[in-house]
Amino acid sequence: MKSSIAVAAICATLTFASTQVLADDHYDYSNHCGTSGGFTGDVAVTSIRDALALRDDSKVVVEAKILRRTGKKSYIIADASGQAEAEISQKDFCGQSVGPDNTVRIFGEIDKEFGRTIIDADYLVMIPKK
Repeated sequence: MKSSIAVAAICATLTFASTQVLADDHYDYSNHCGTSGGFTGDVAVTSIRDALALRDDSKVVVEAKILRRTGKKSYIIADASGQAEAEISQKDFCGQSVGPDNTVRIFGEIDKEFGRTIIDADYLVMIPKK
């Protein structure tokens, strides 16, 4: 009886520890649009051409204009190096209204599927006009 309780306790501890490790590896983007501030220094920005050459699931930051909407969450974005398809959910806009004349910084990852490469946005920030 005591040994079965001990085994159950060990199994519960191992399950919790492995779940916590897996959870720590996944960043929670649910609060990225909050009103609190954050880092204001330089961010490594990748051109669209270079971003499209990255491996699947690579994290990426691009600065681009959103040219047009092509589907519910599909957009064509462009910078000086070229164009790409981006998947941007309504929540990723963080309440910002963005037009084709605005430049945005898109934080996301590369998604390679069905023979095409998409920039899957986690969120975006509008870059002030100079």
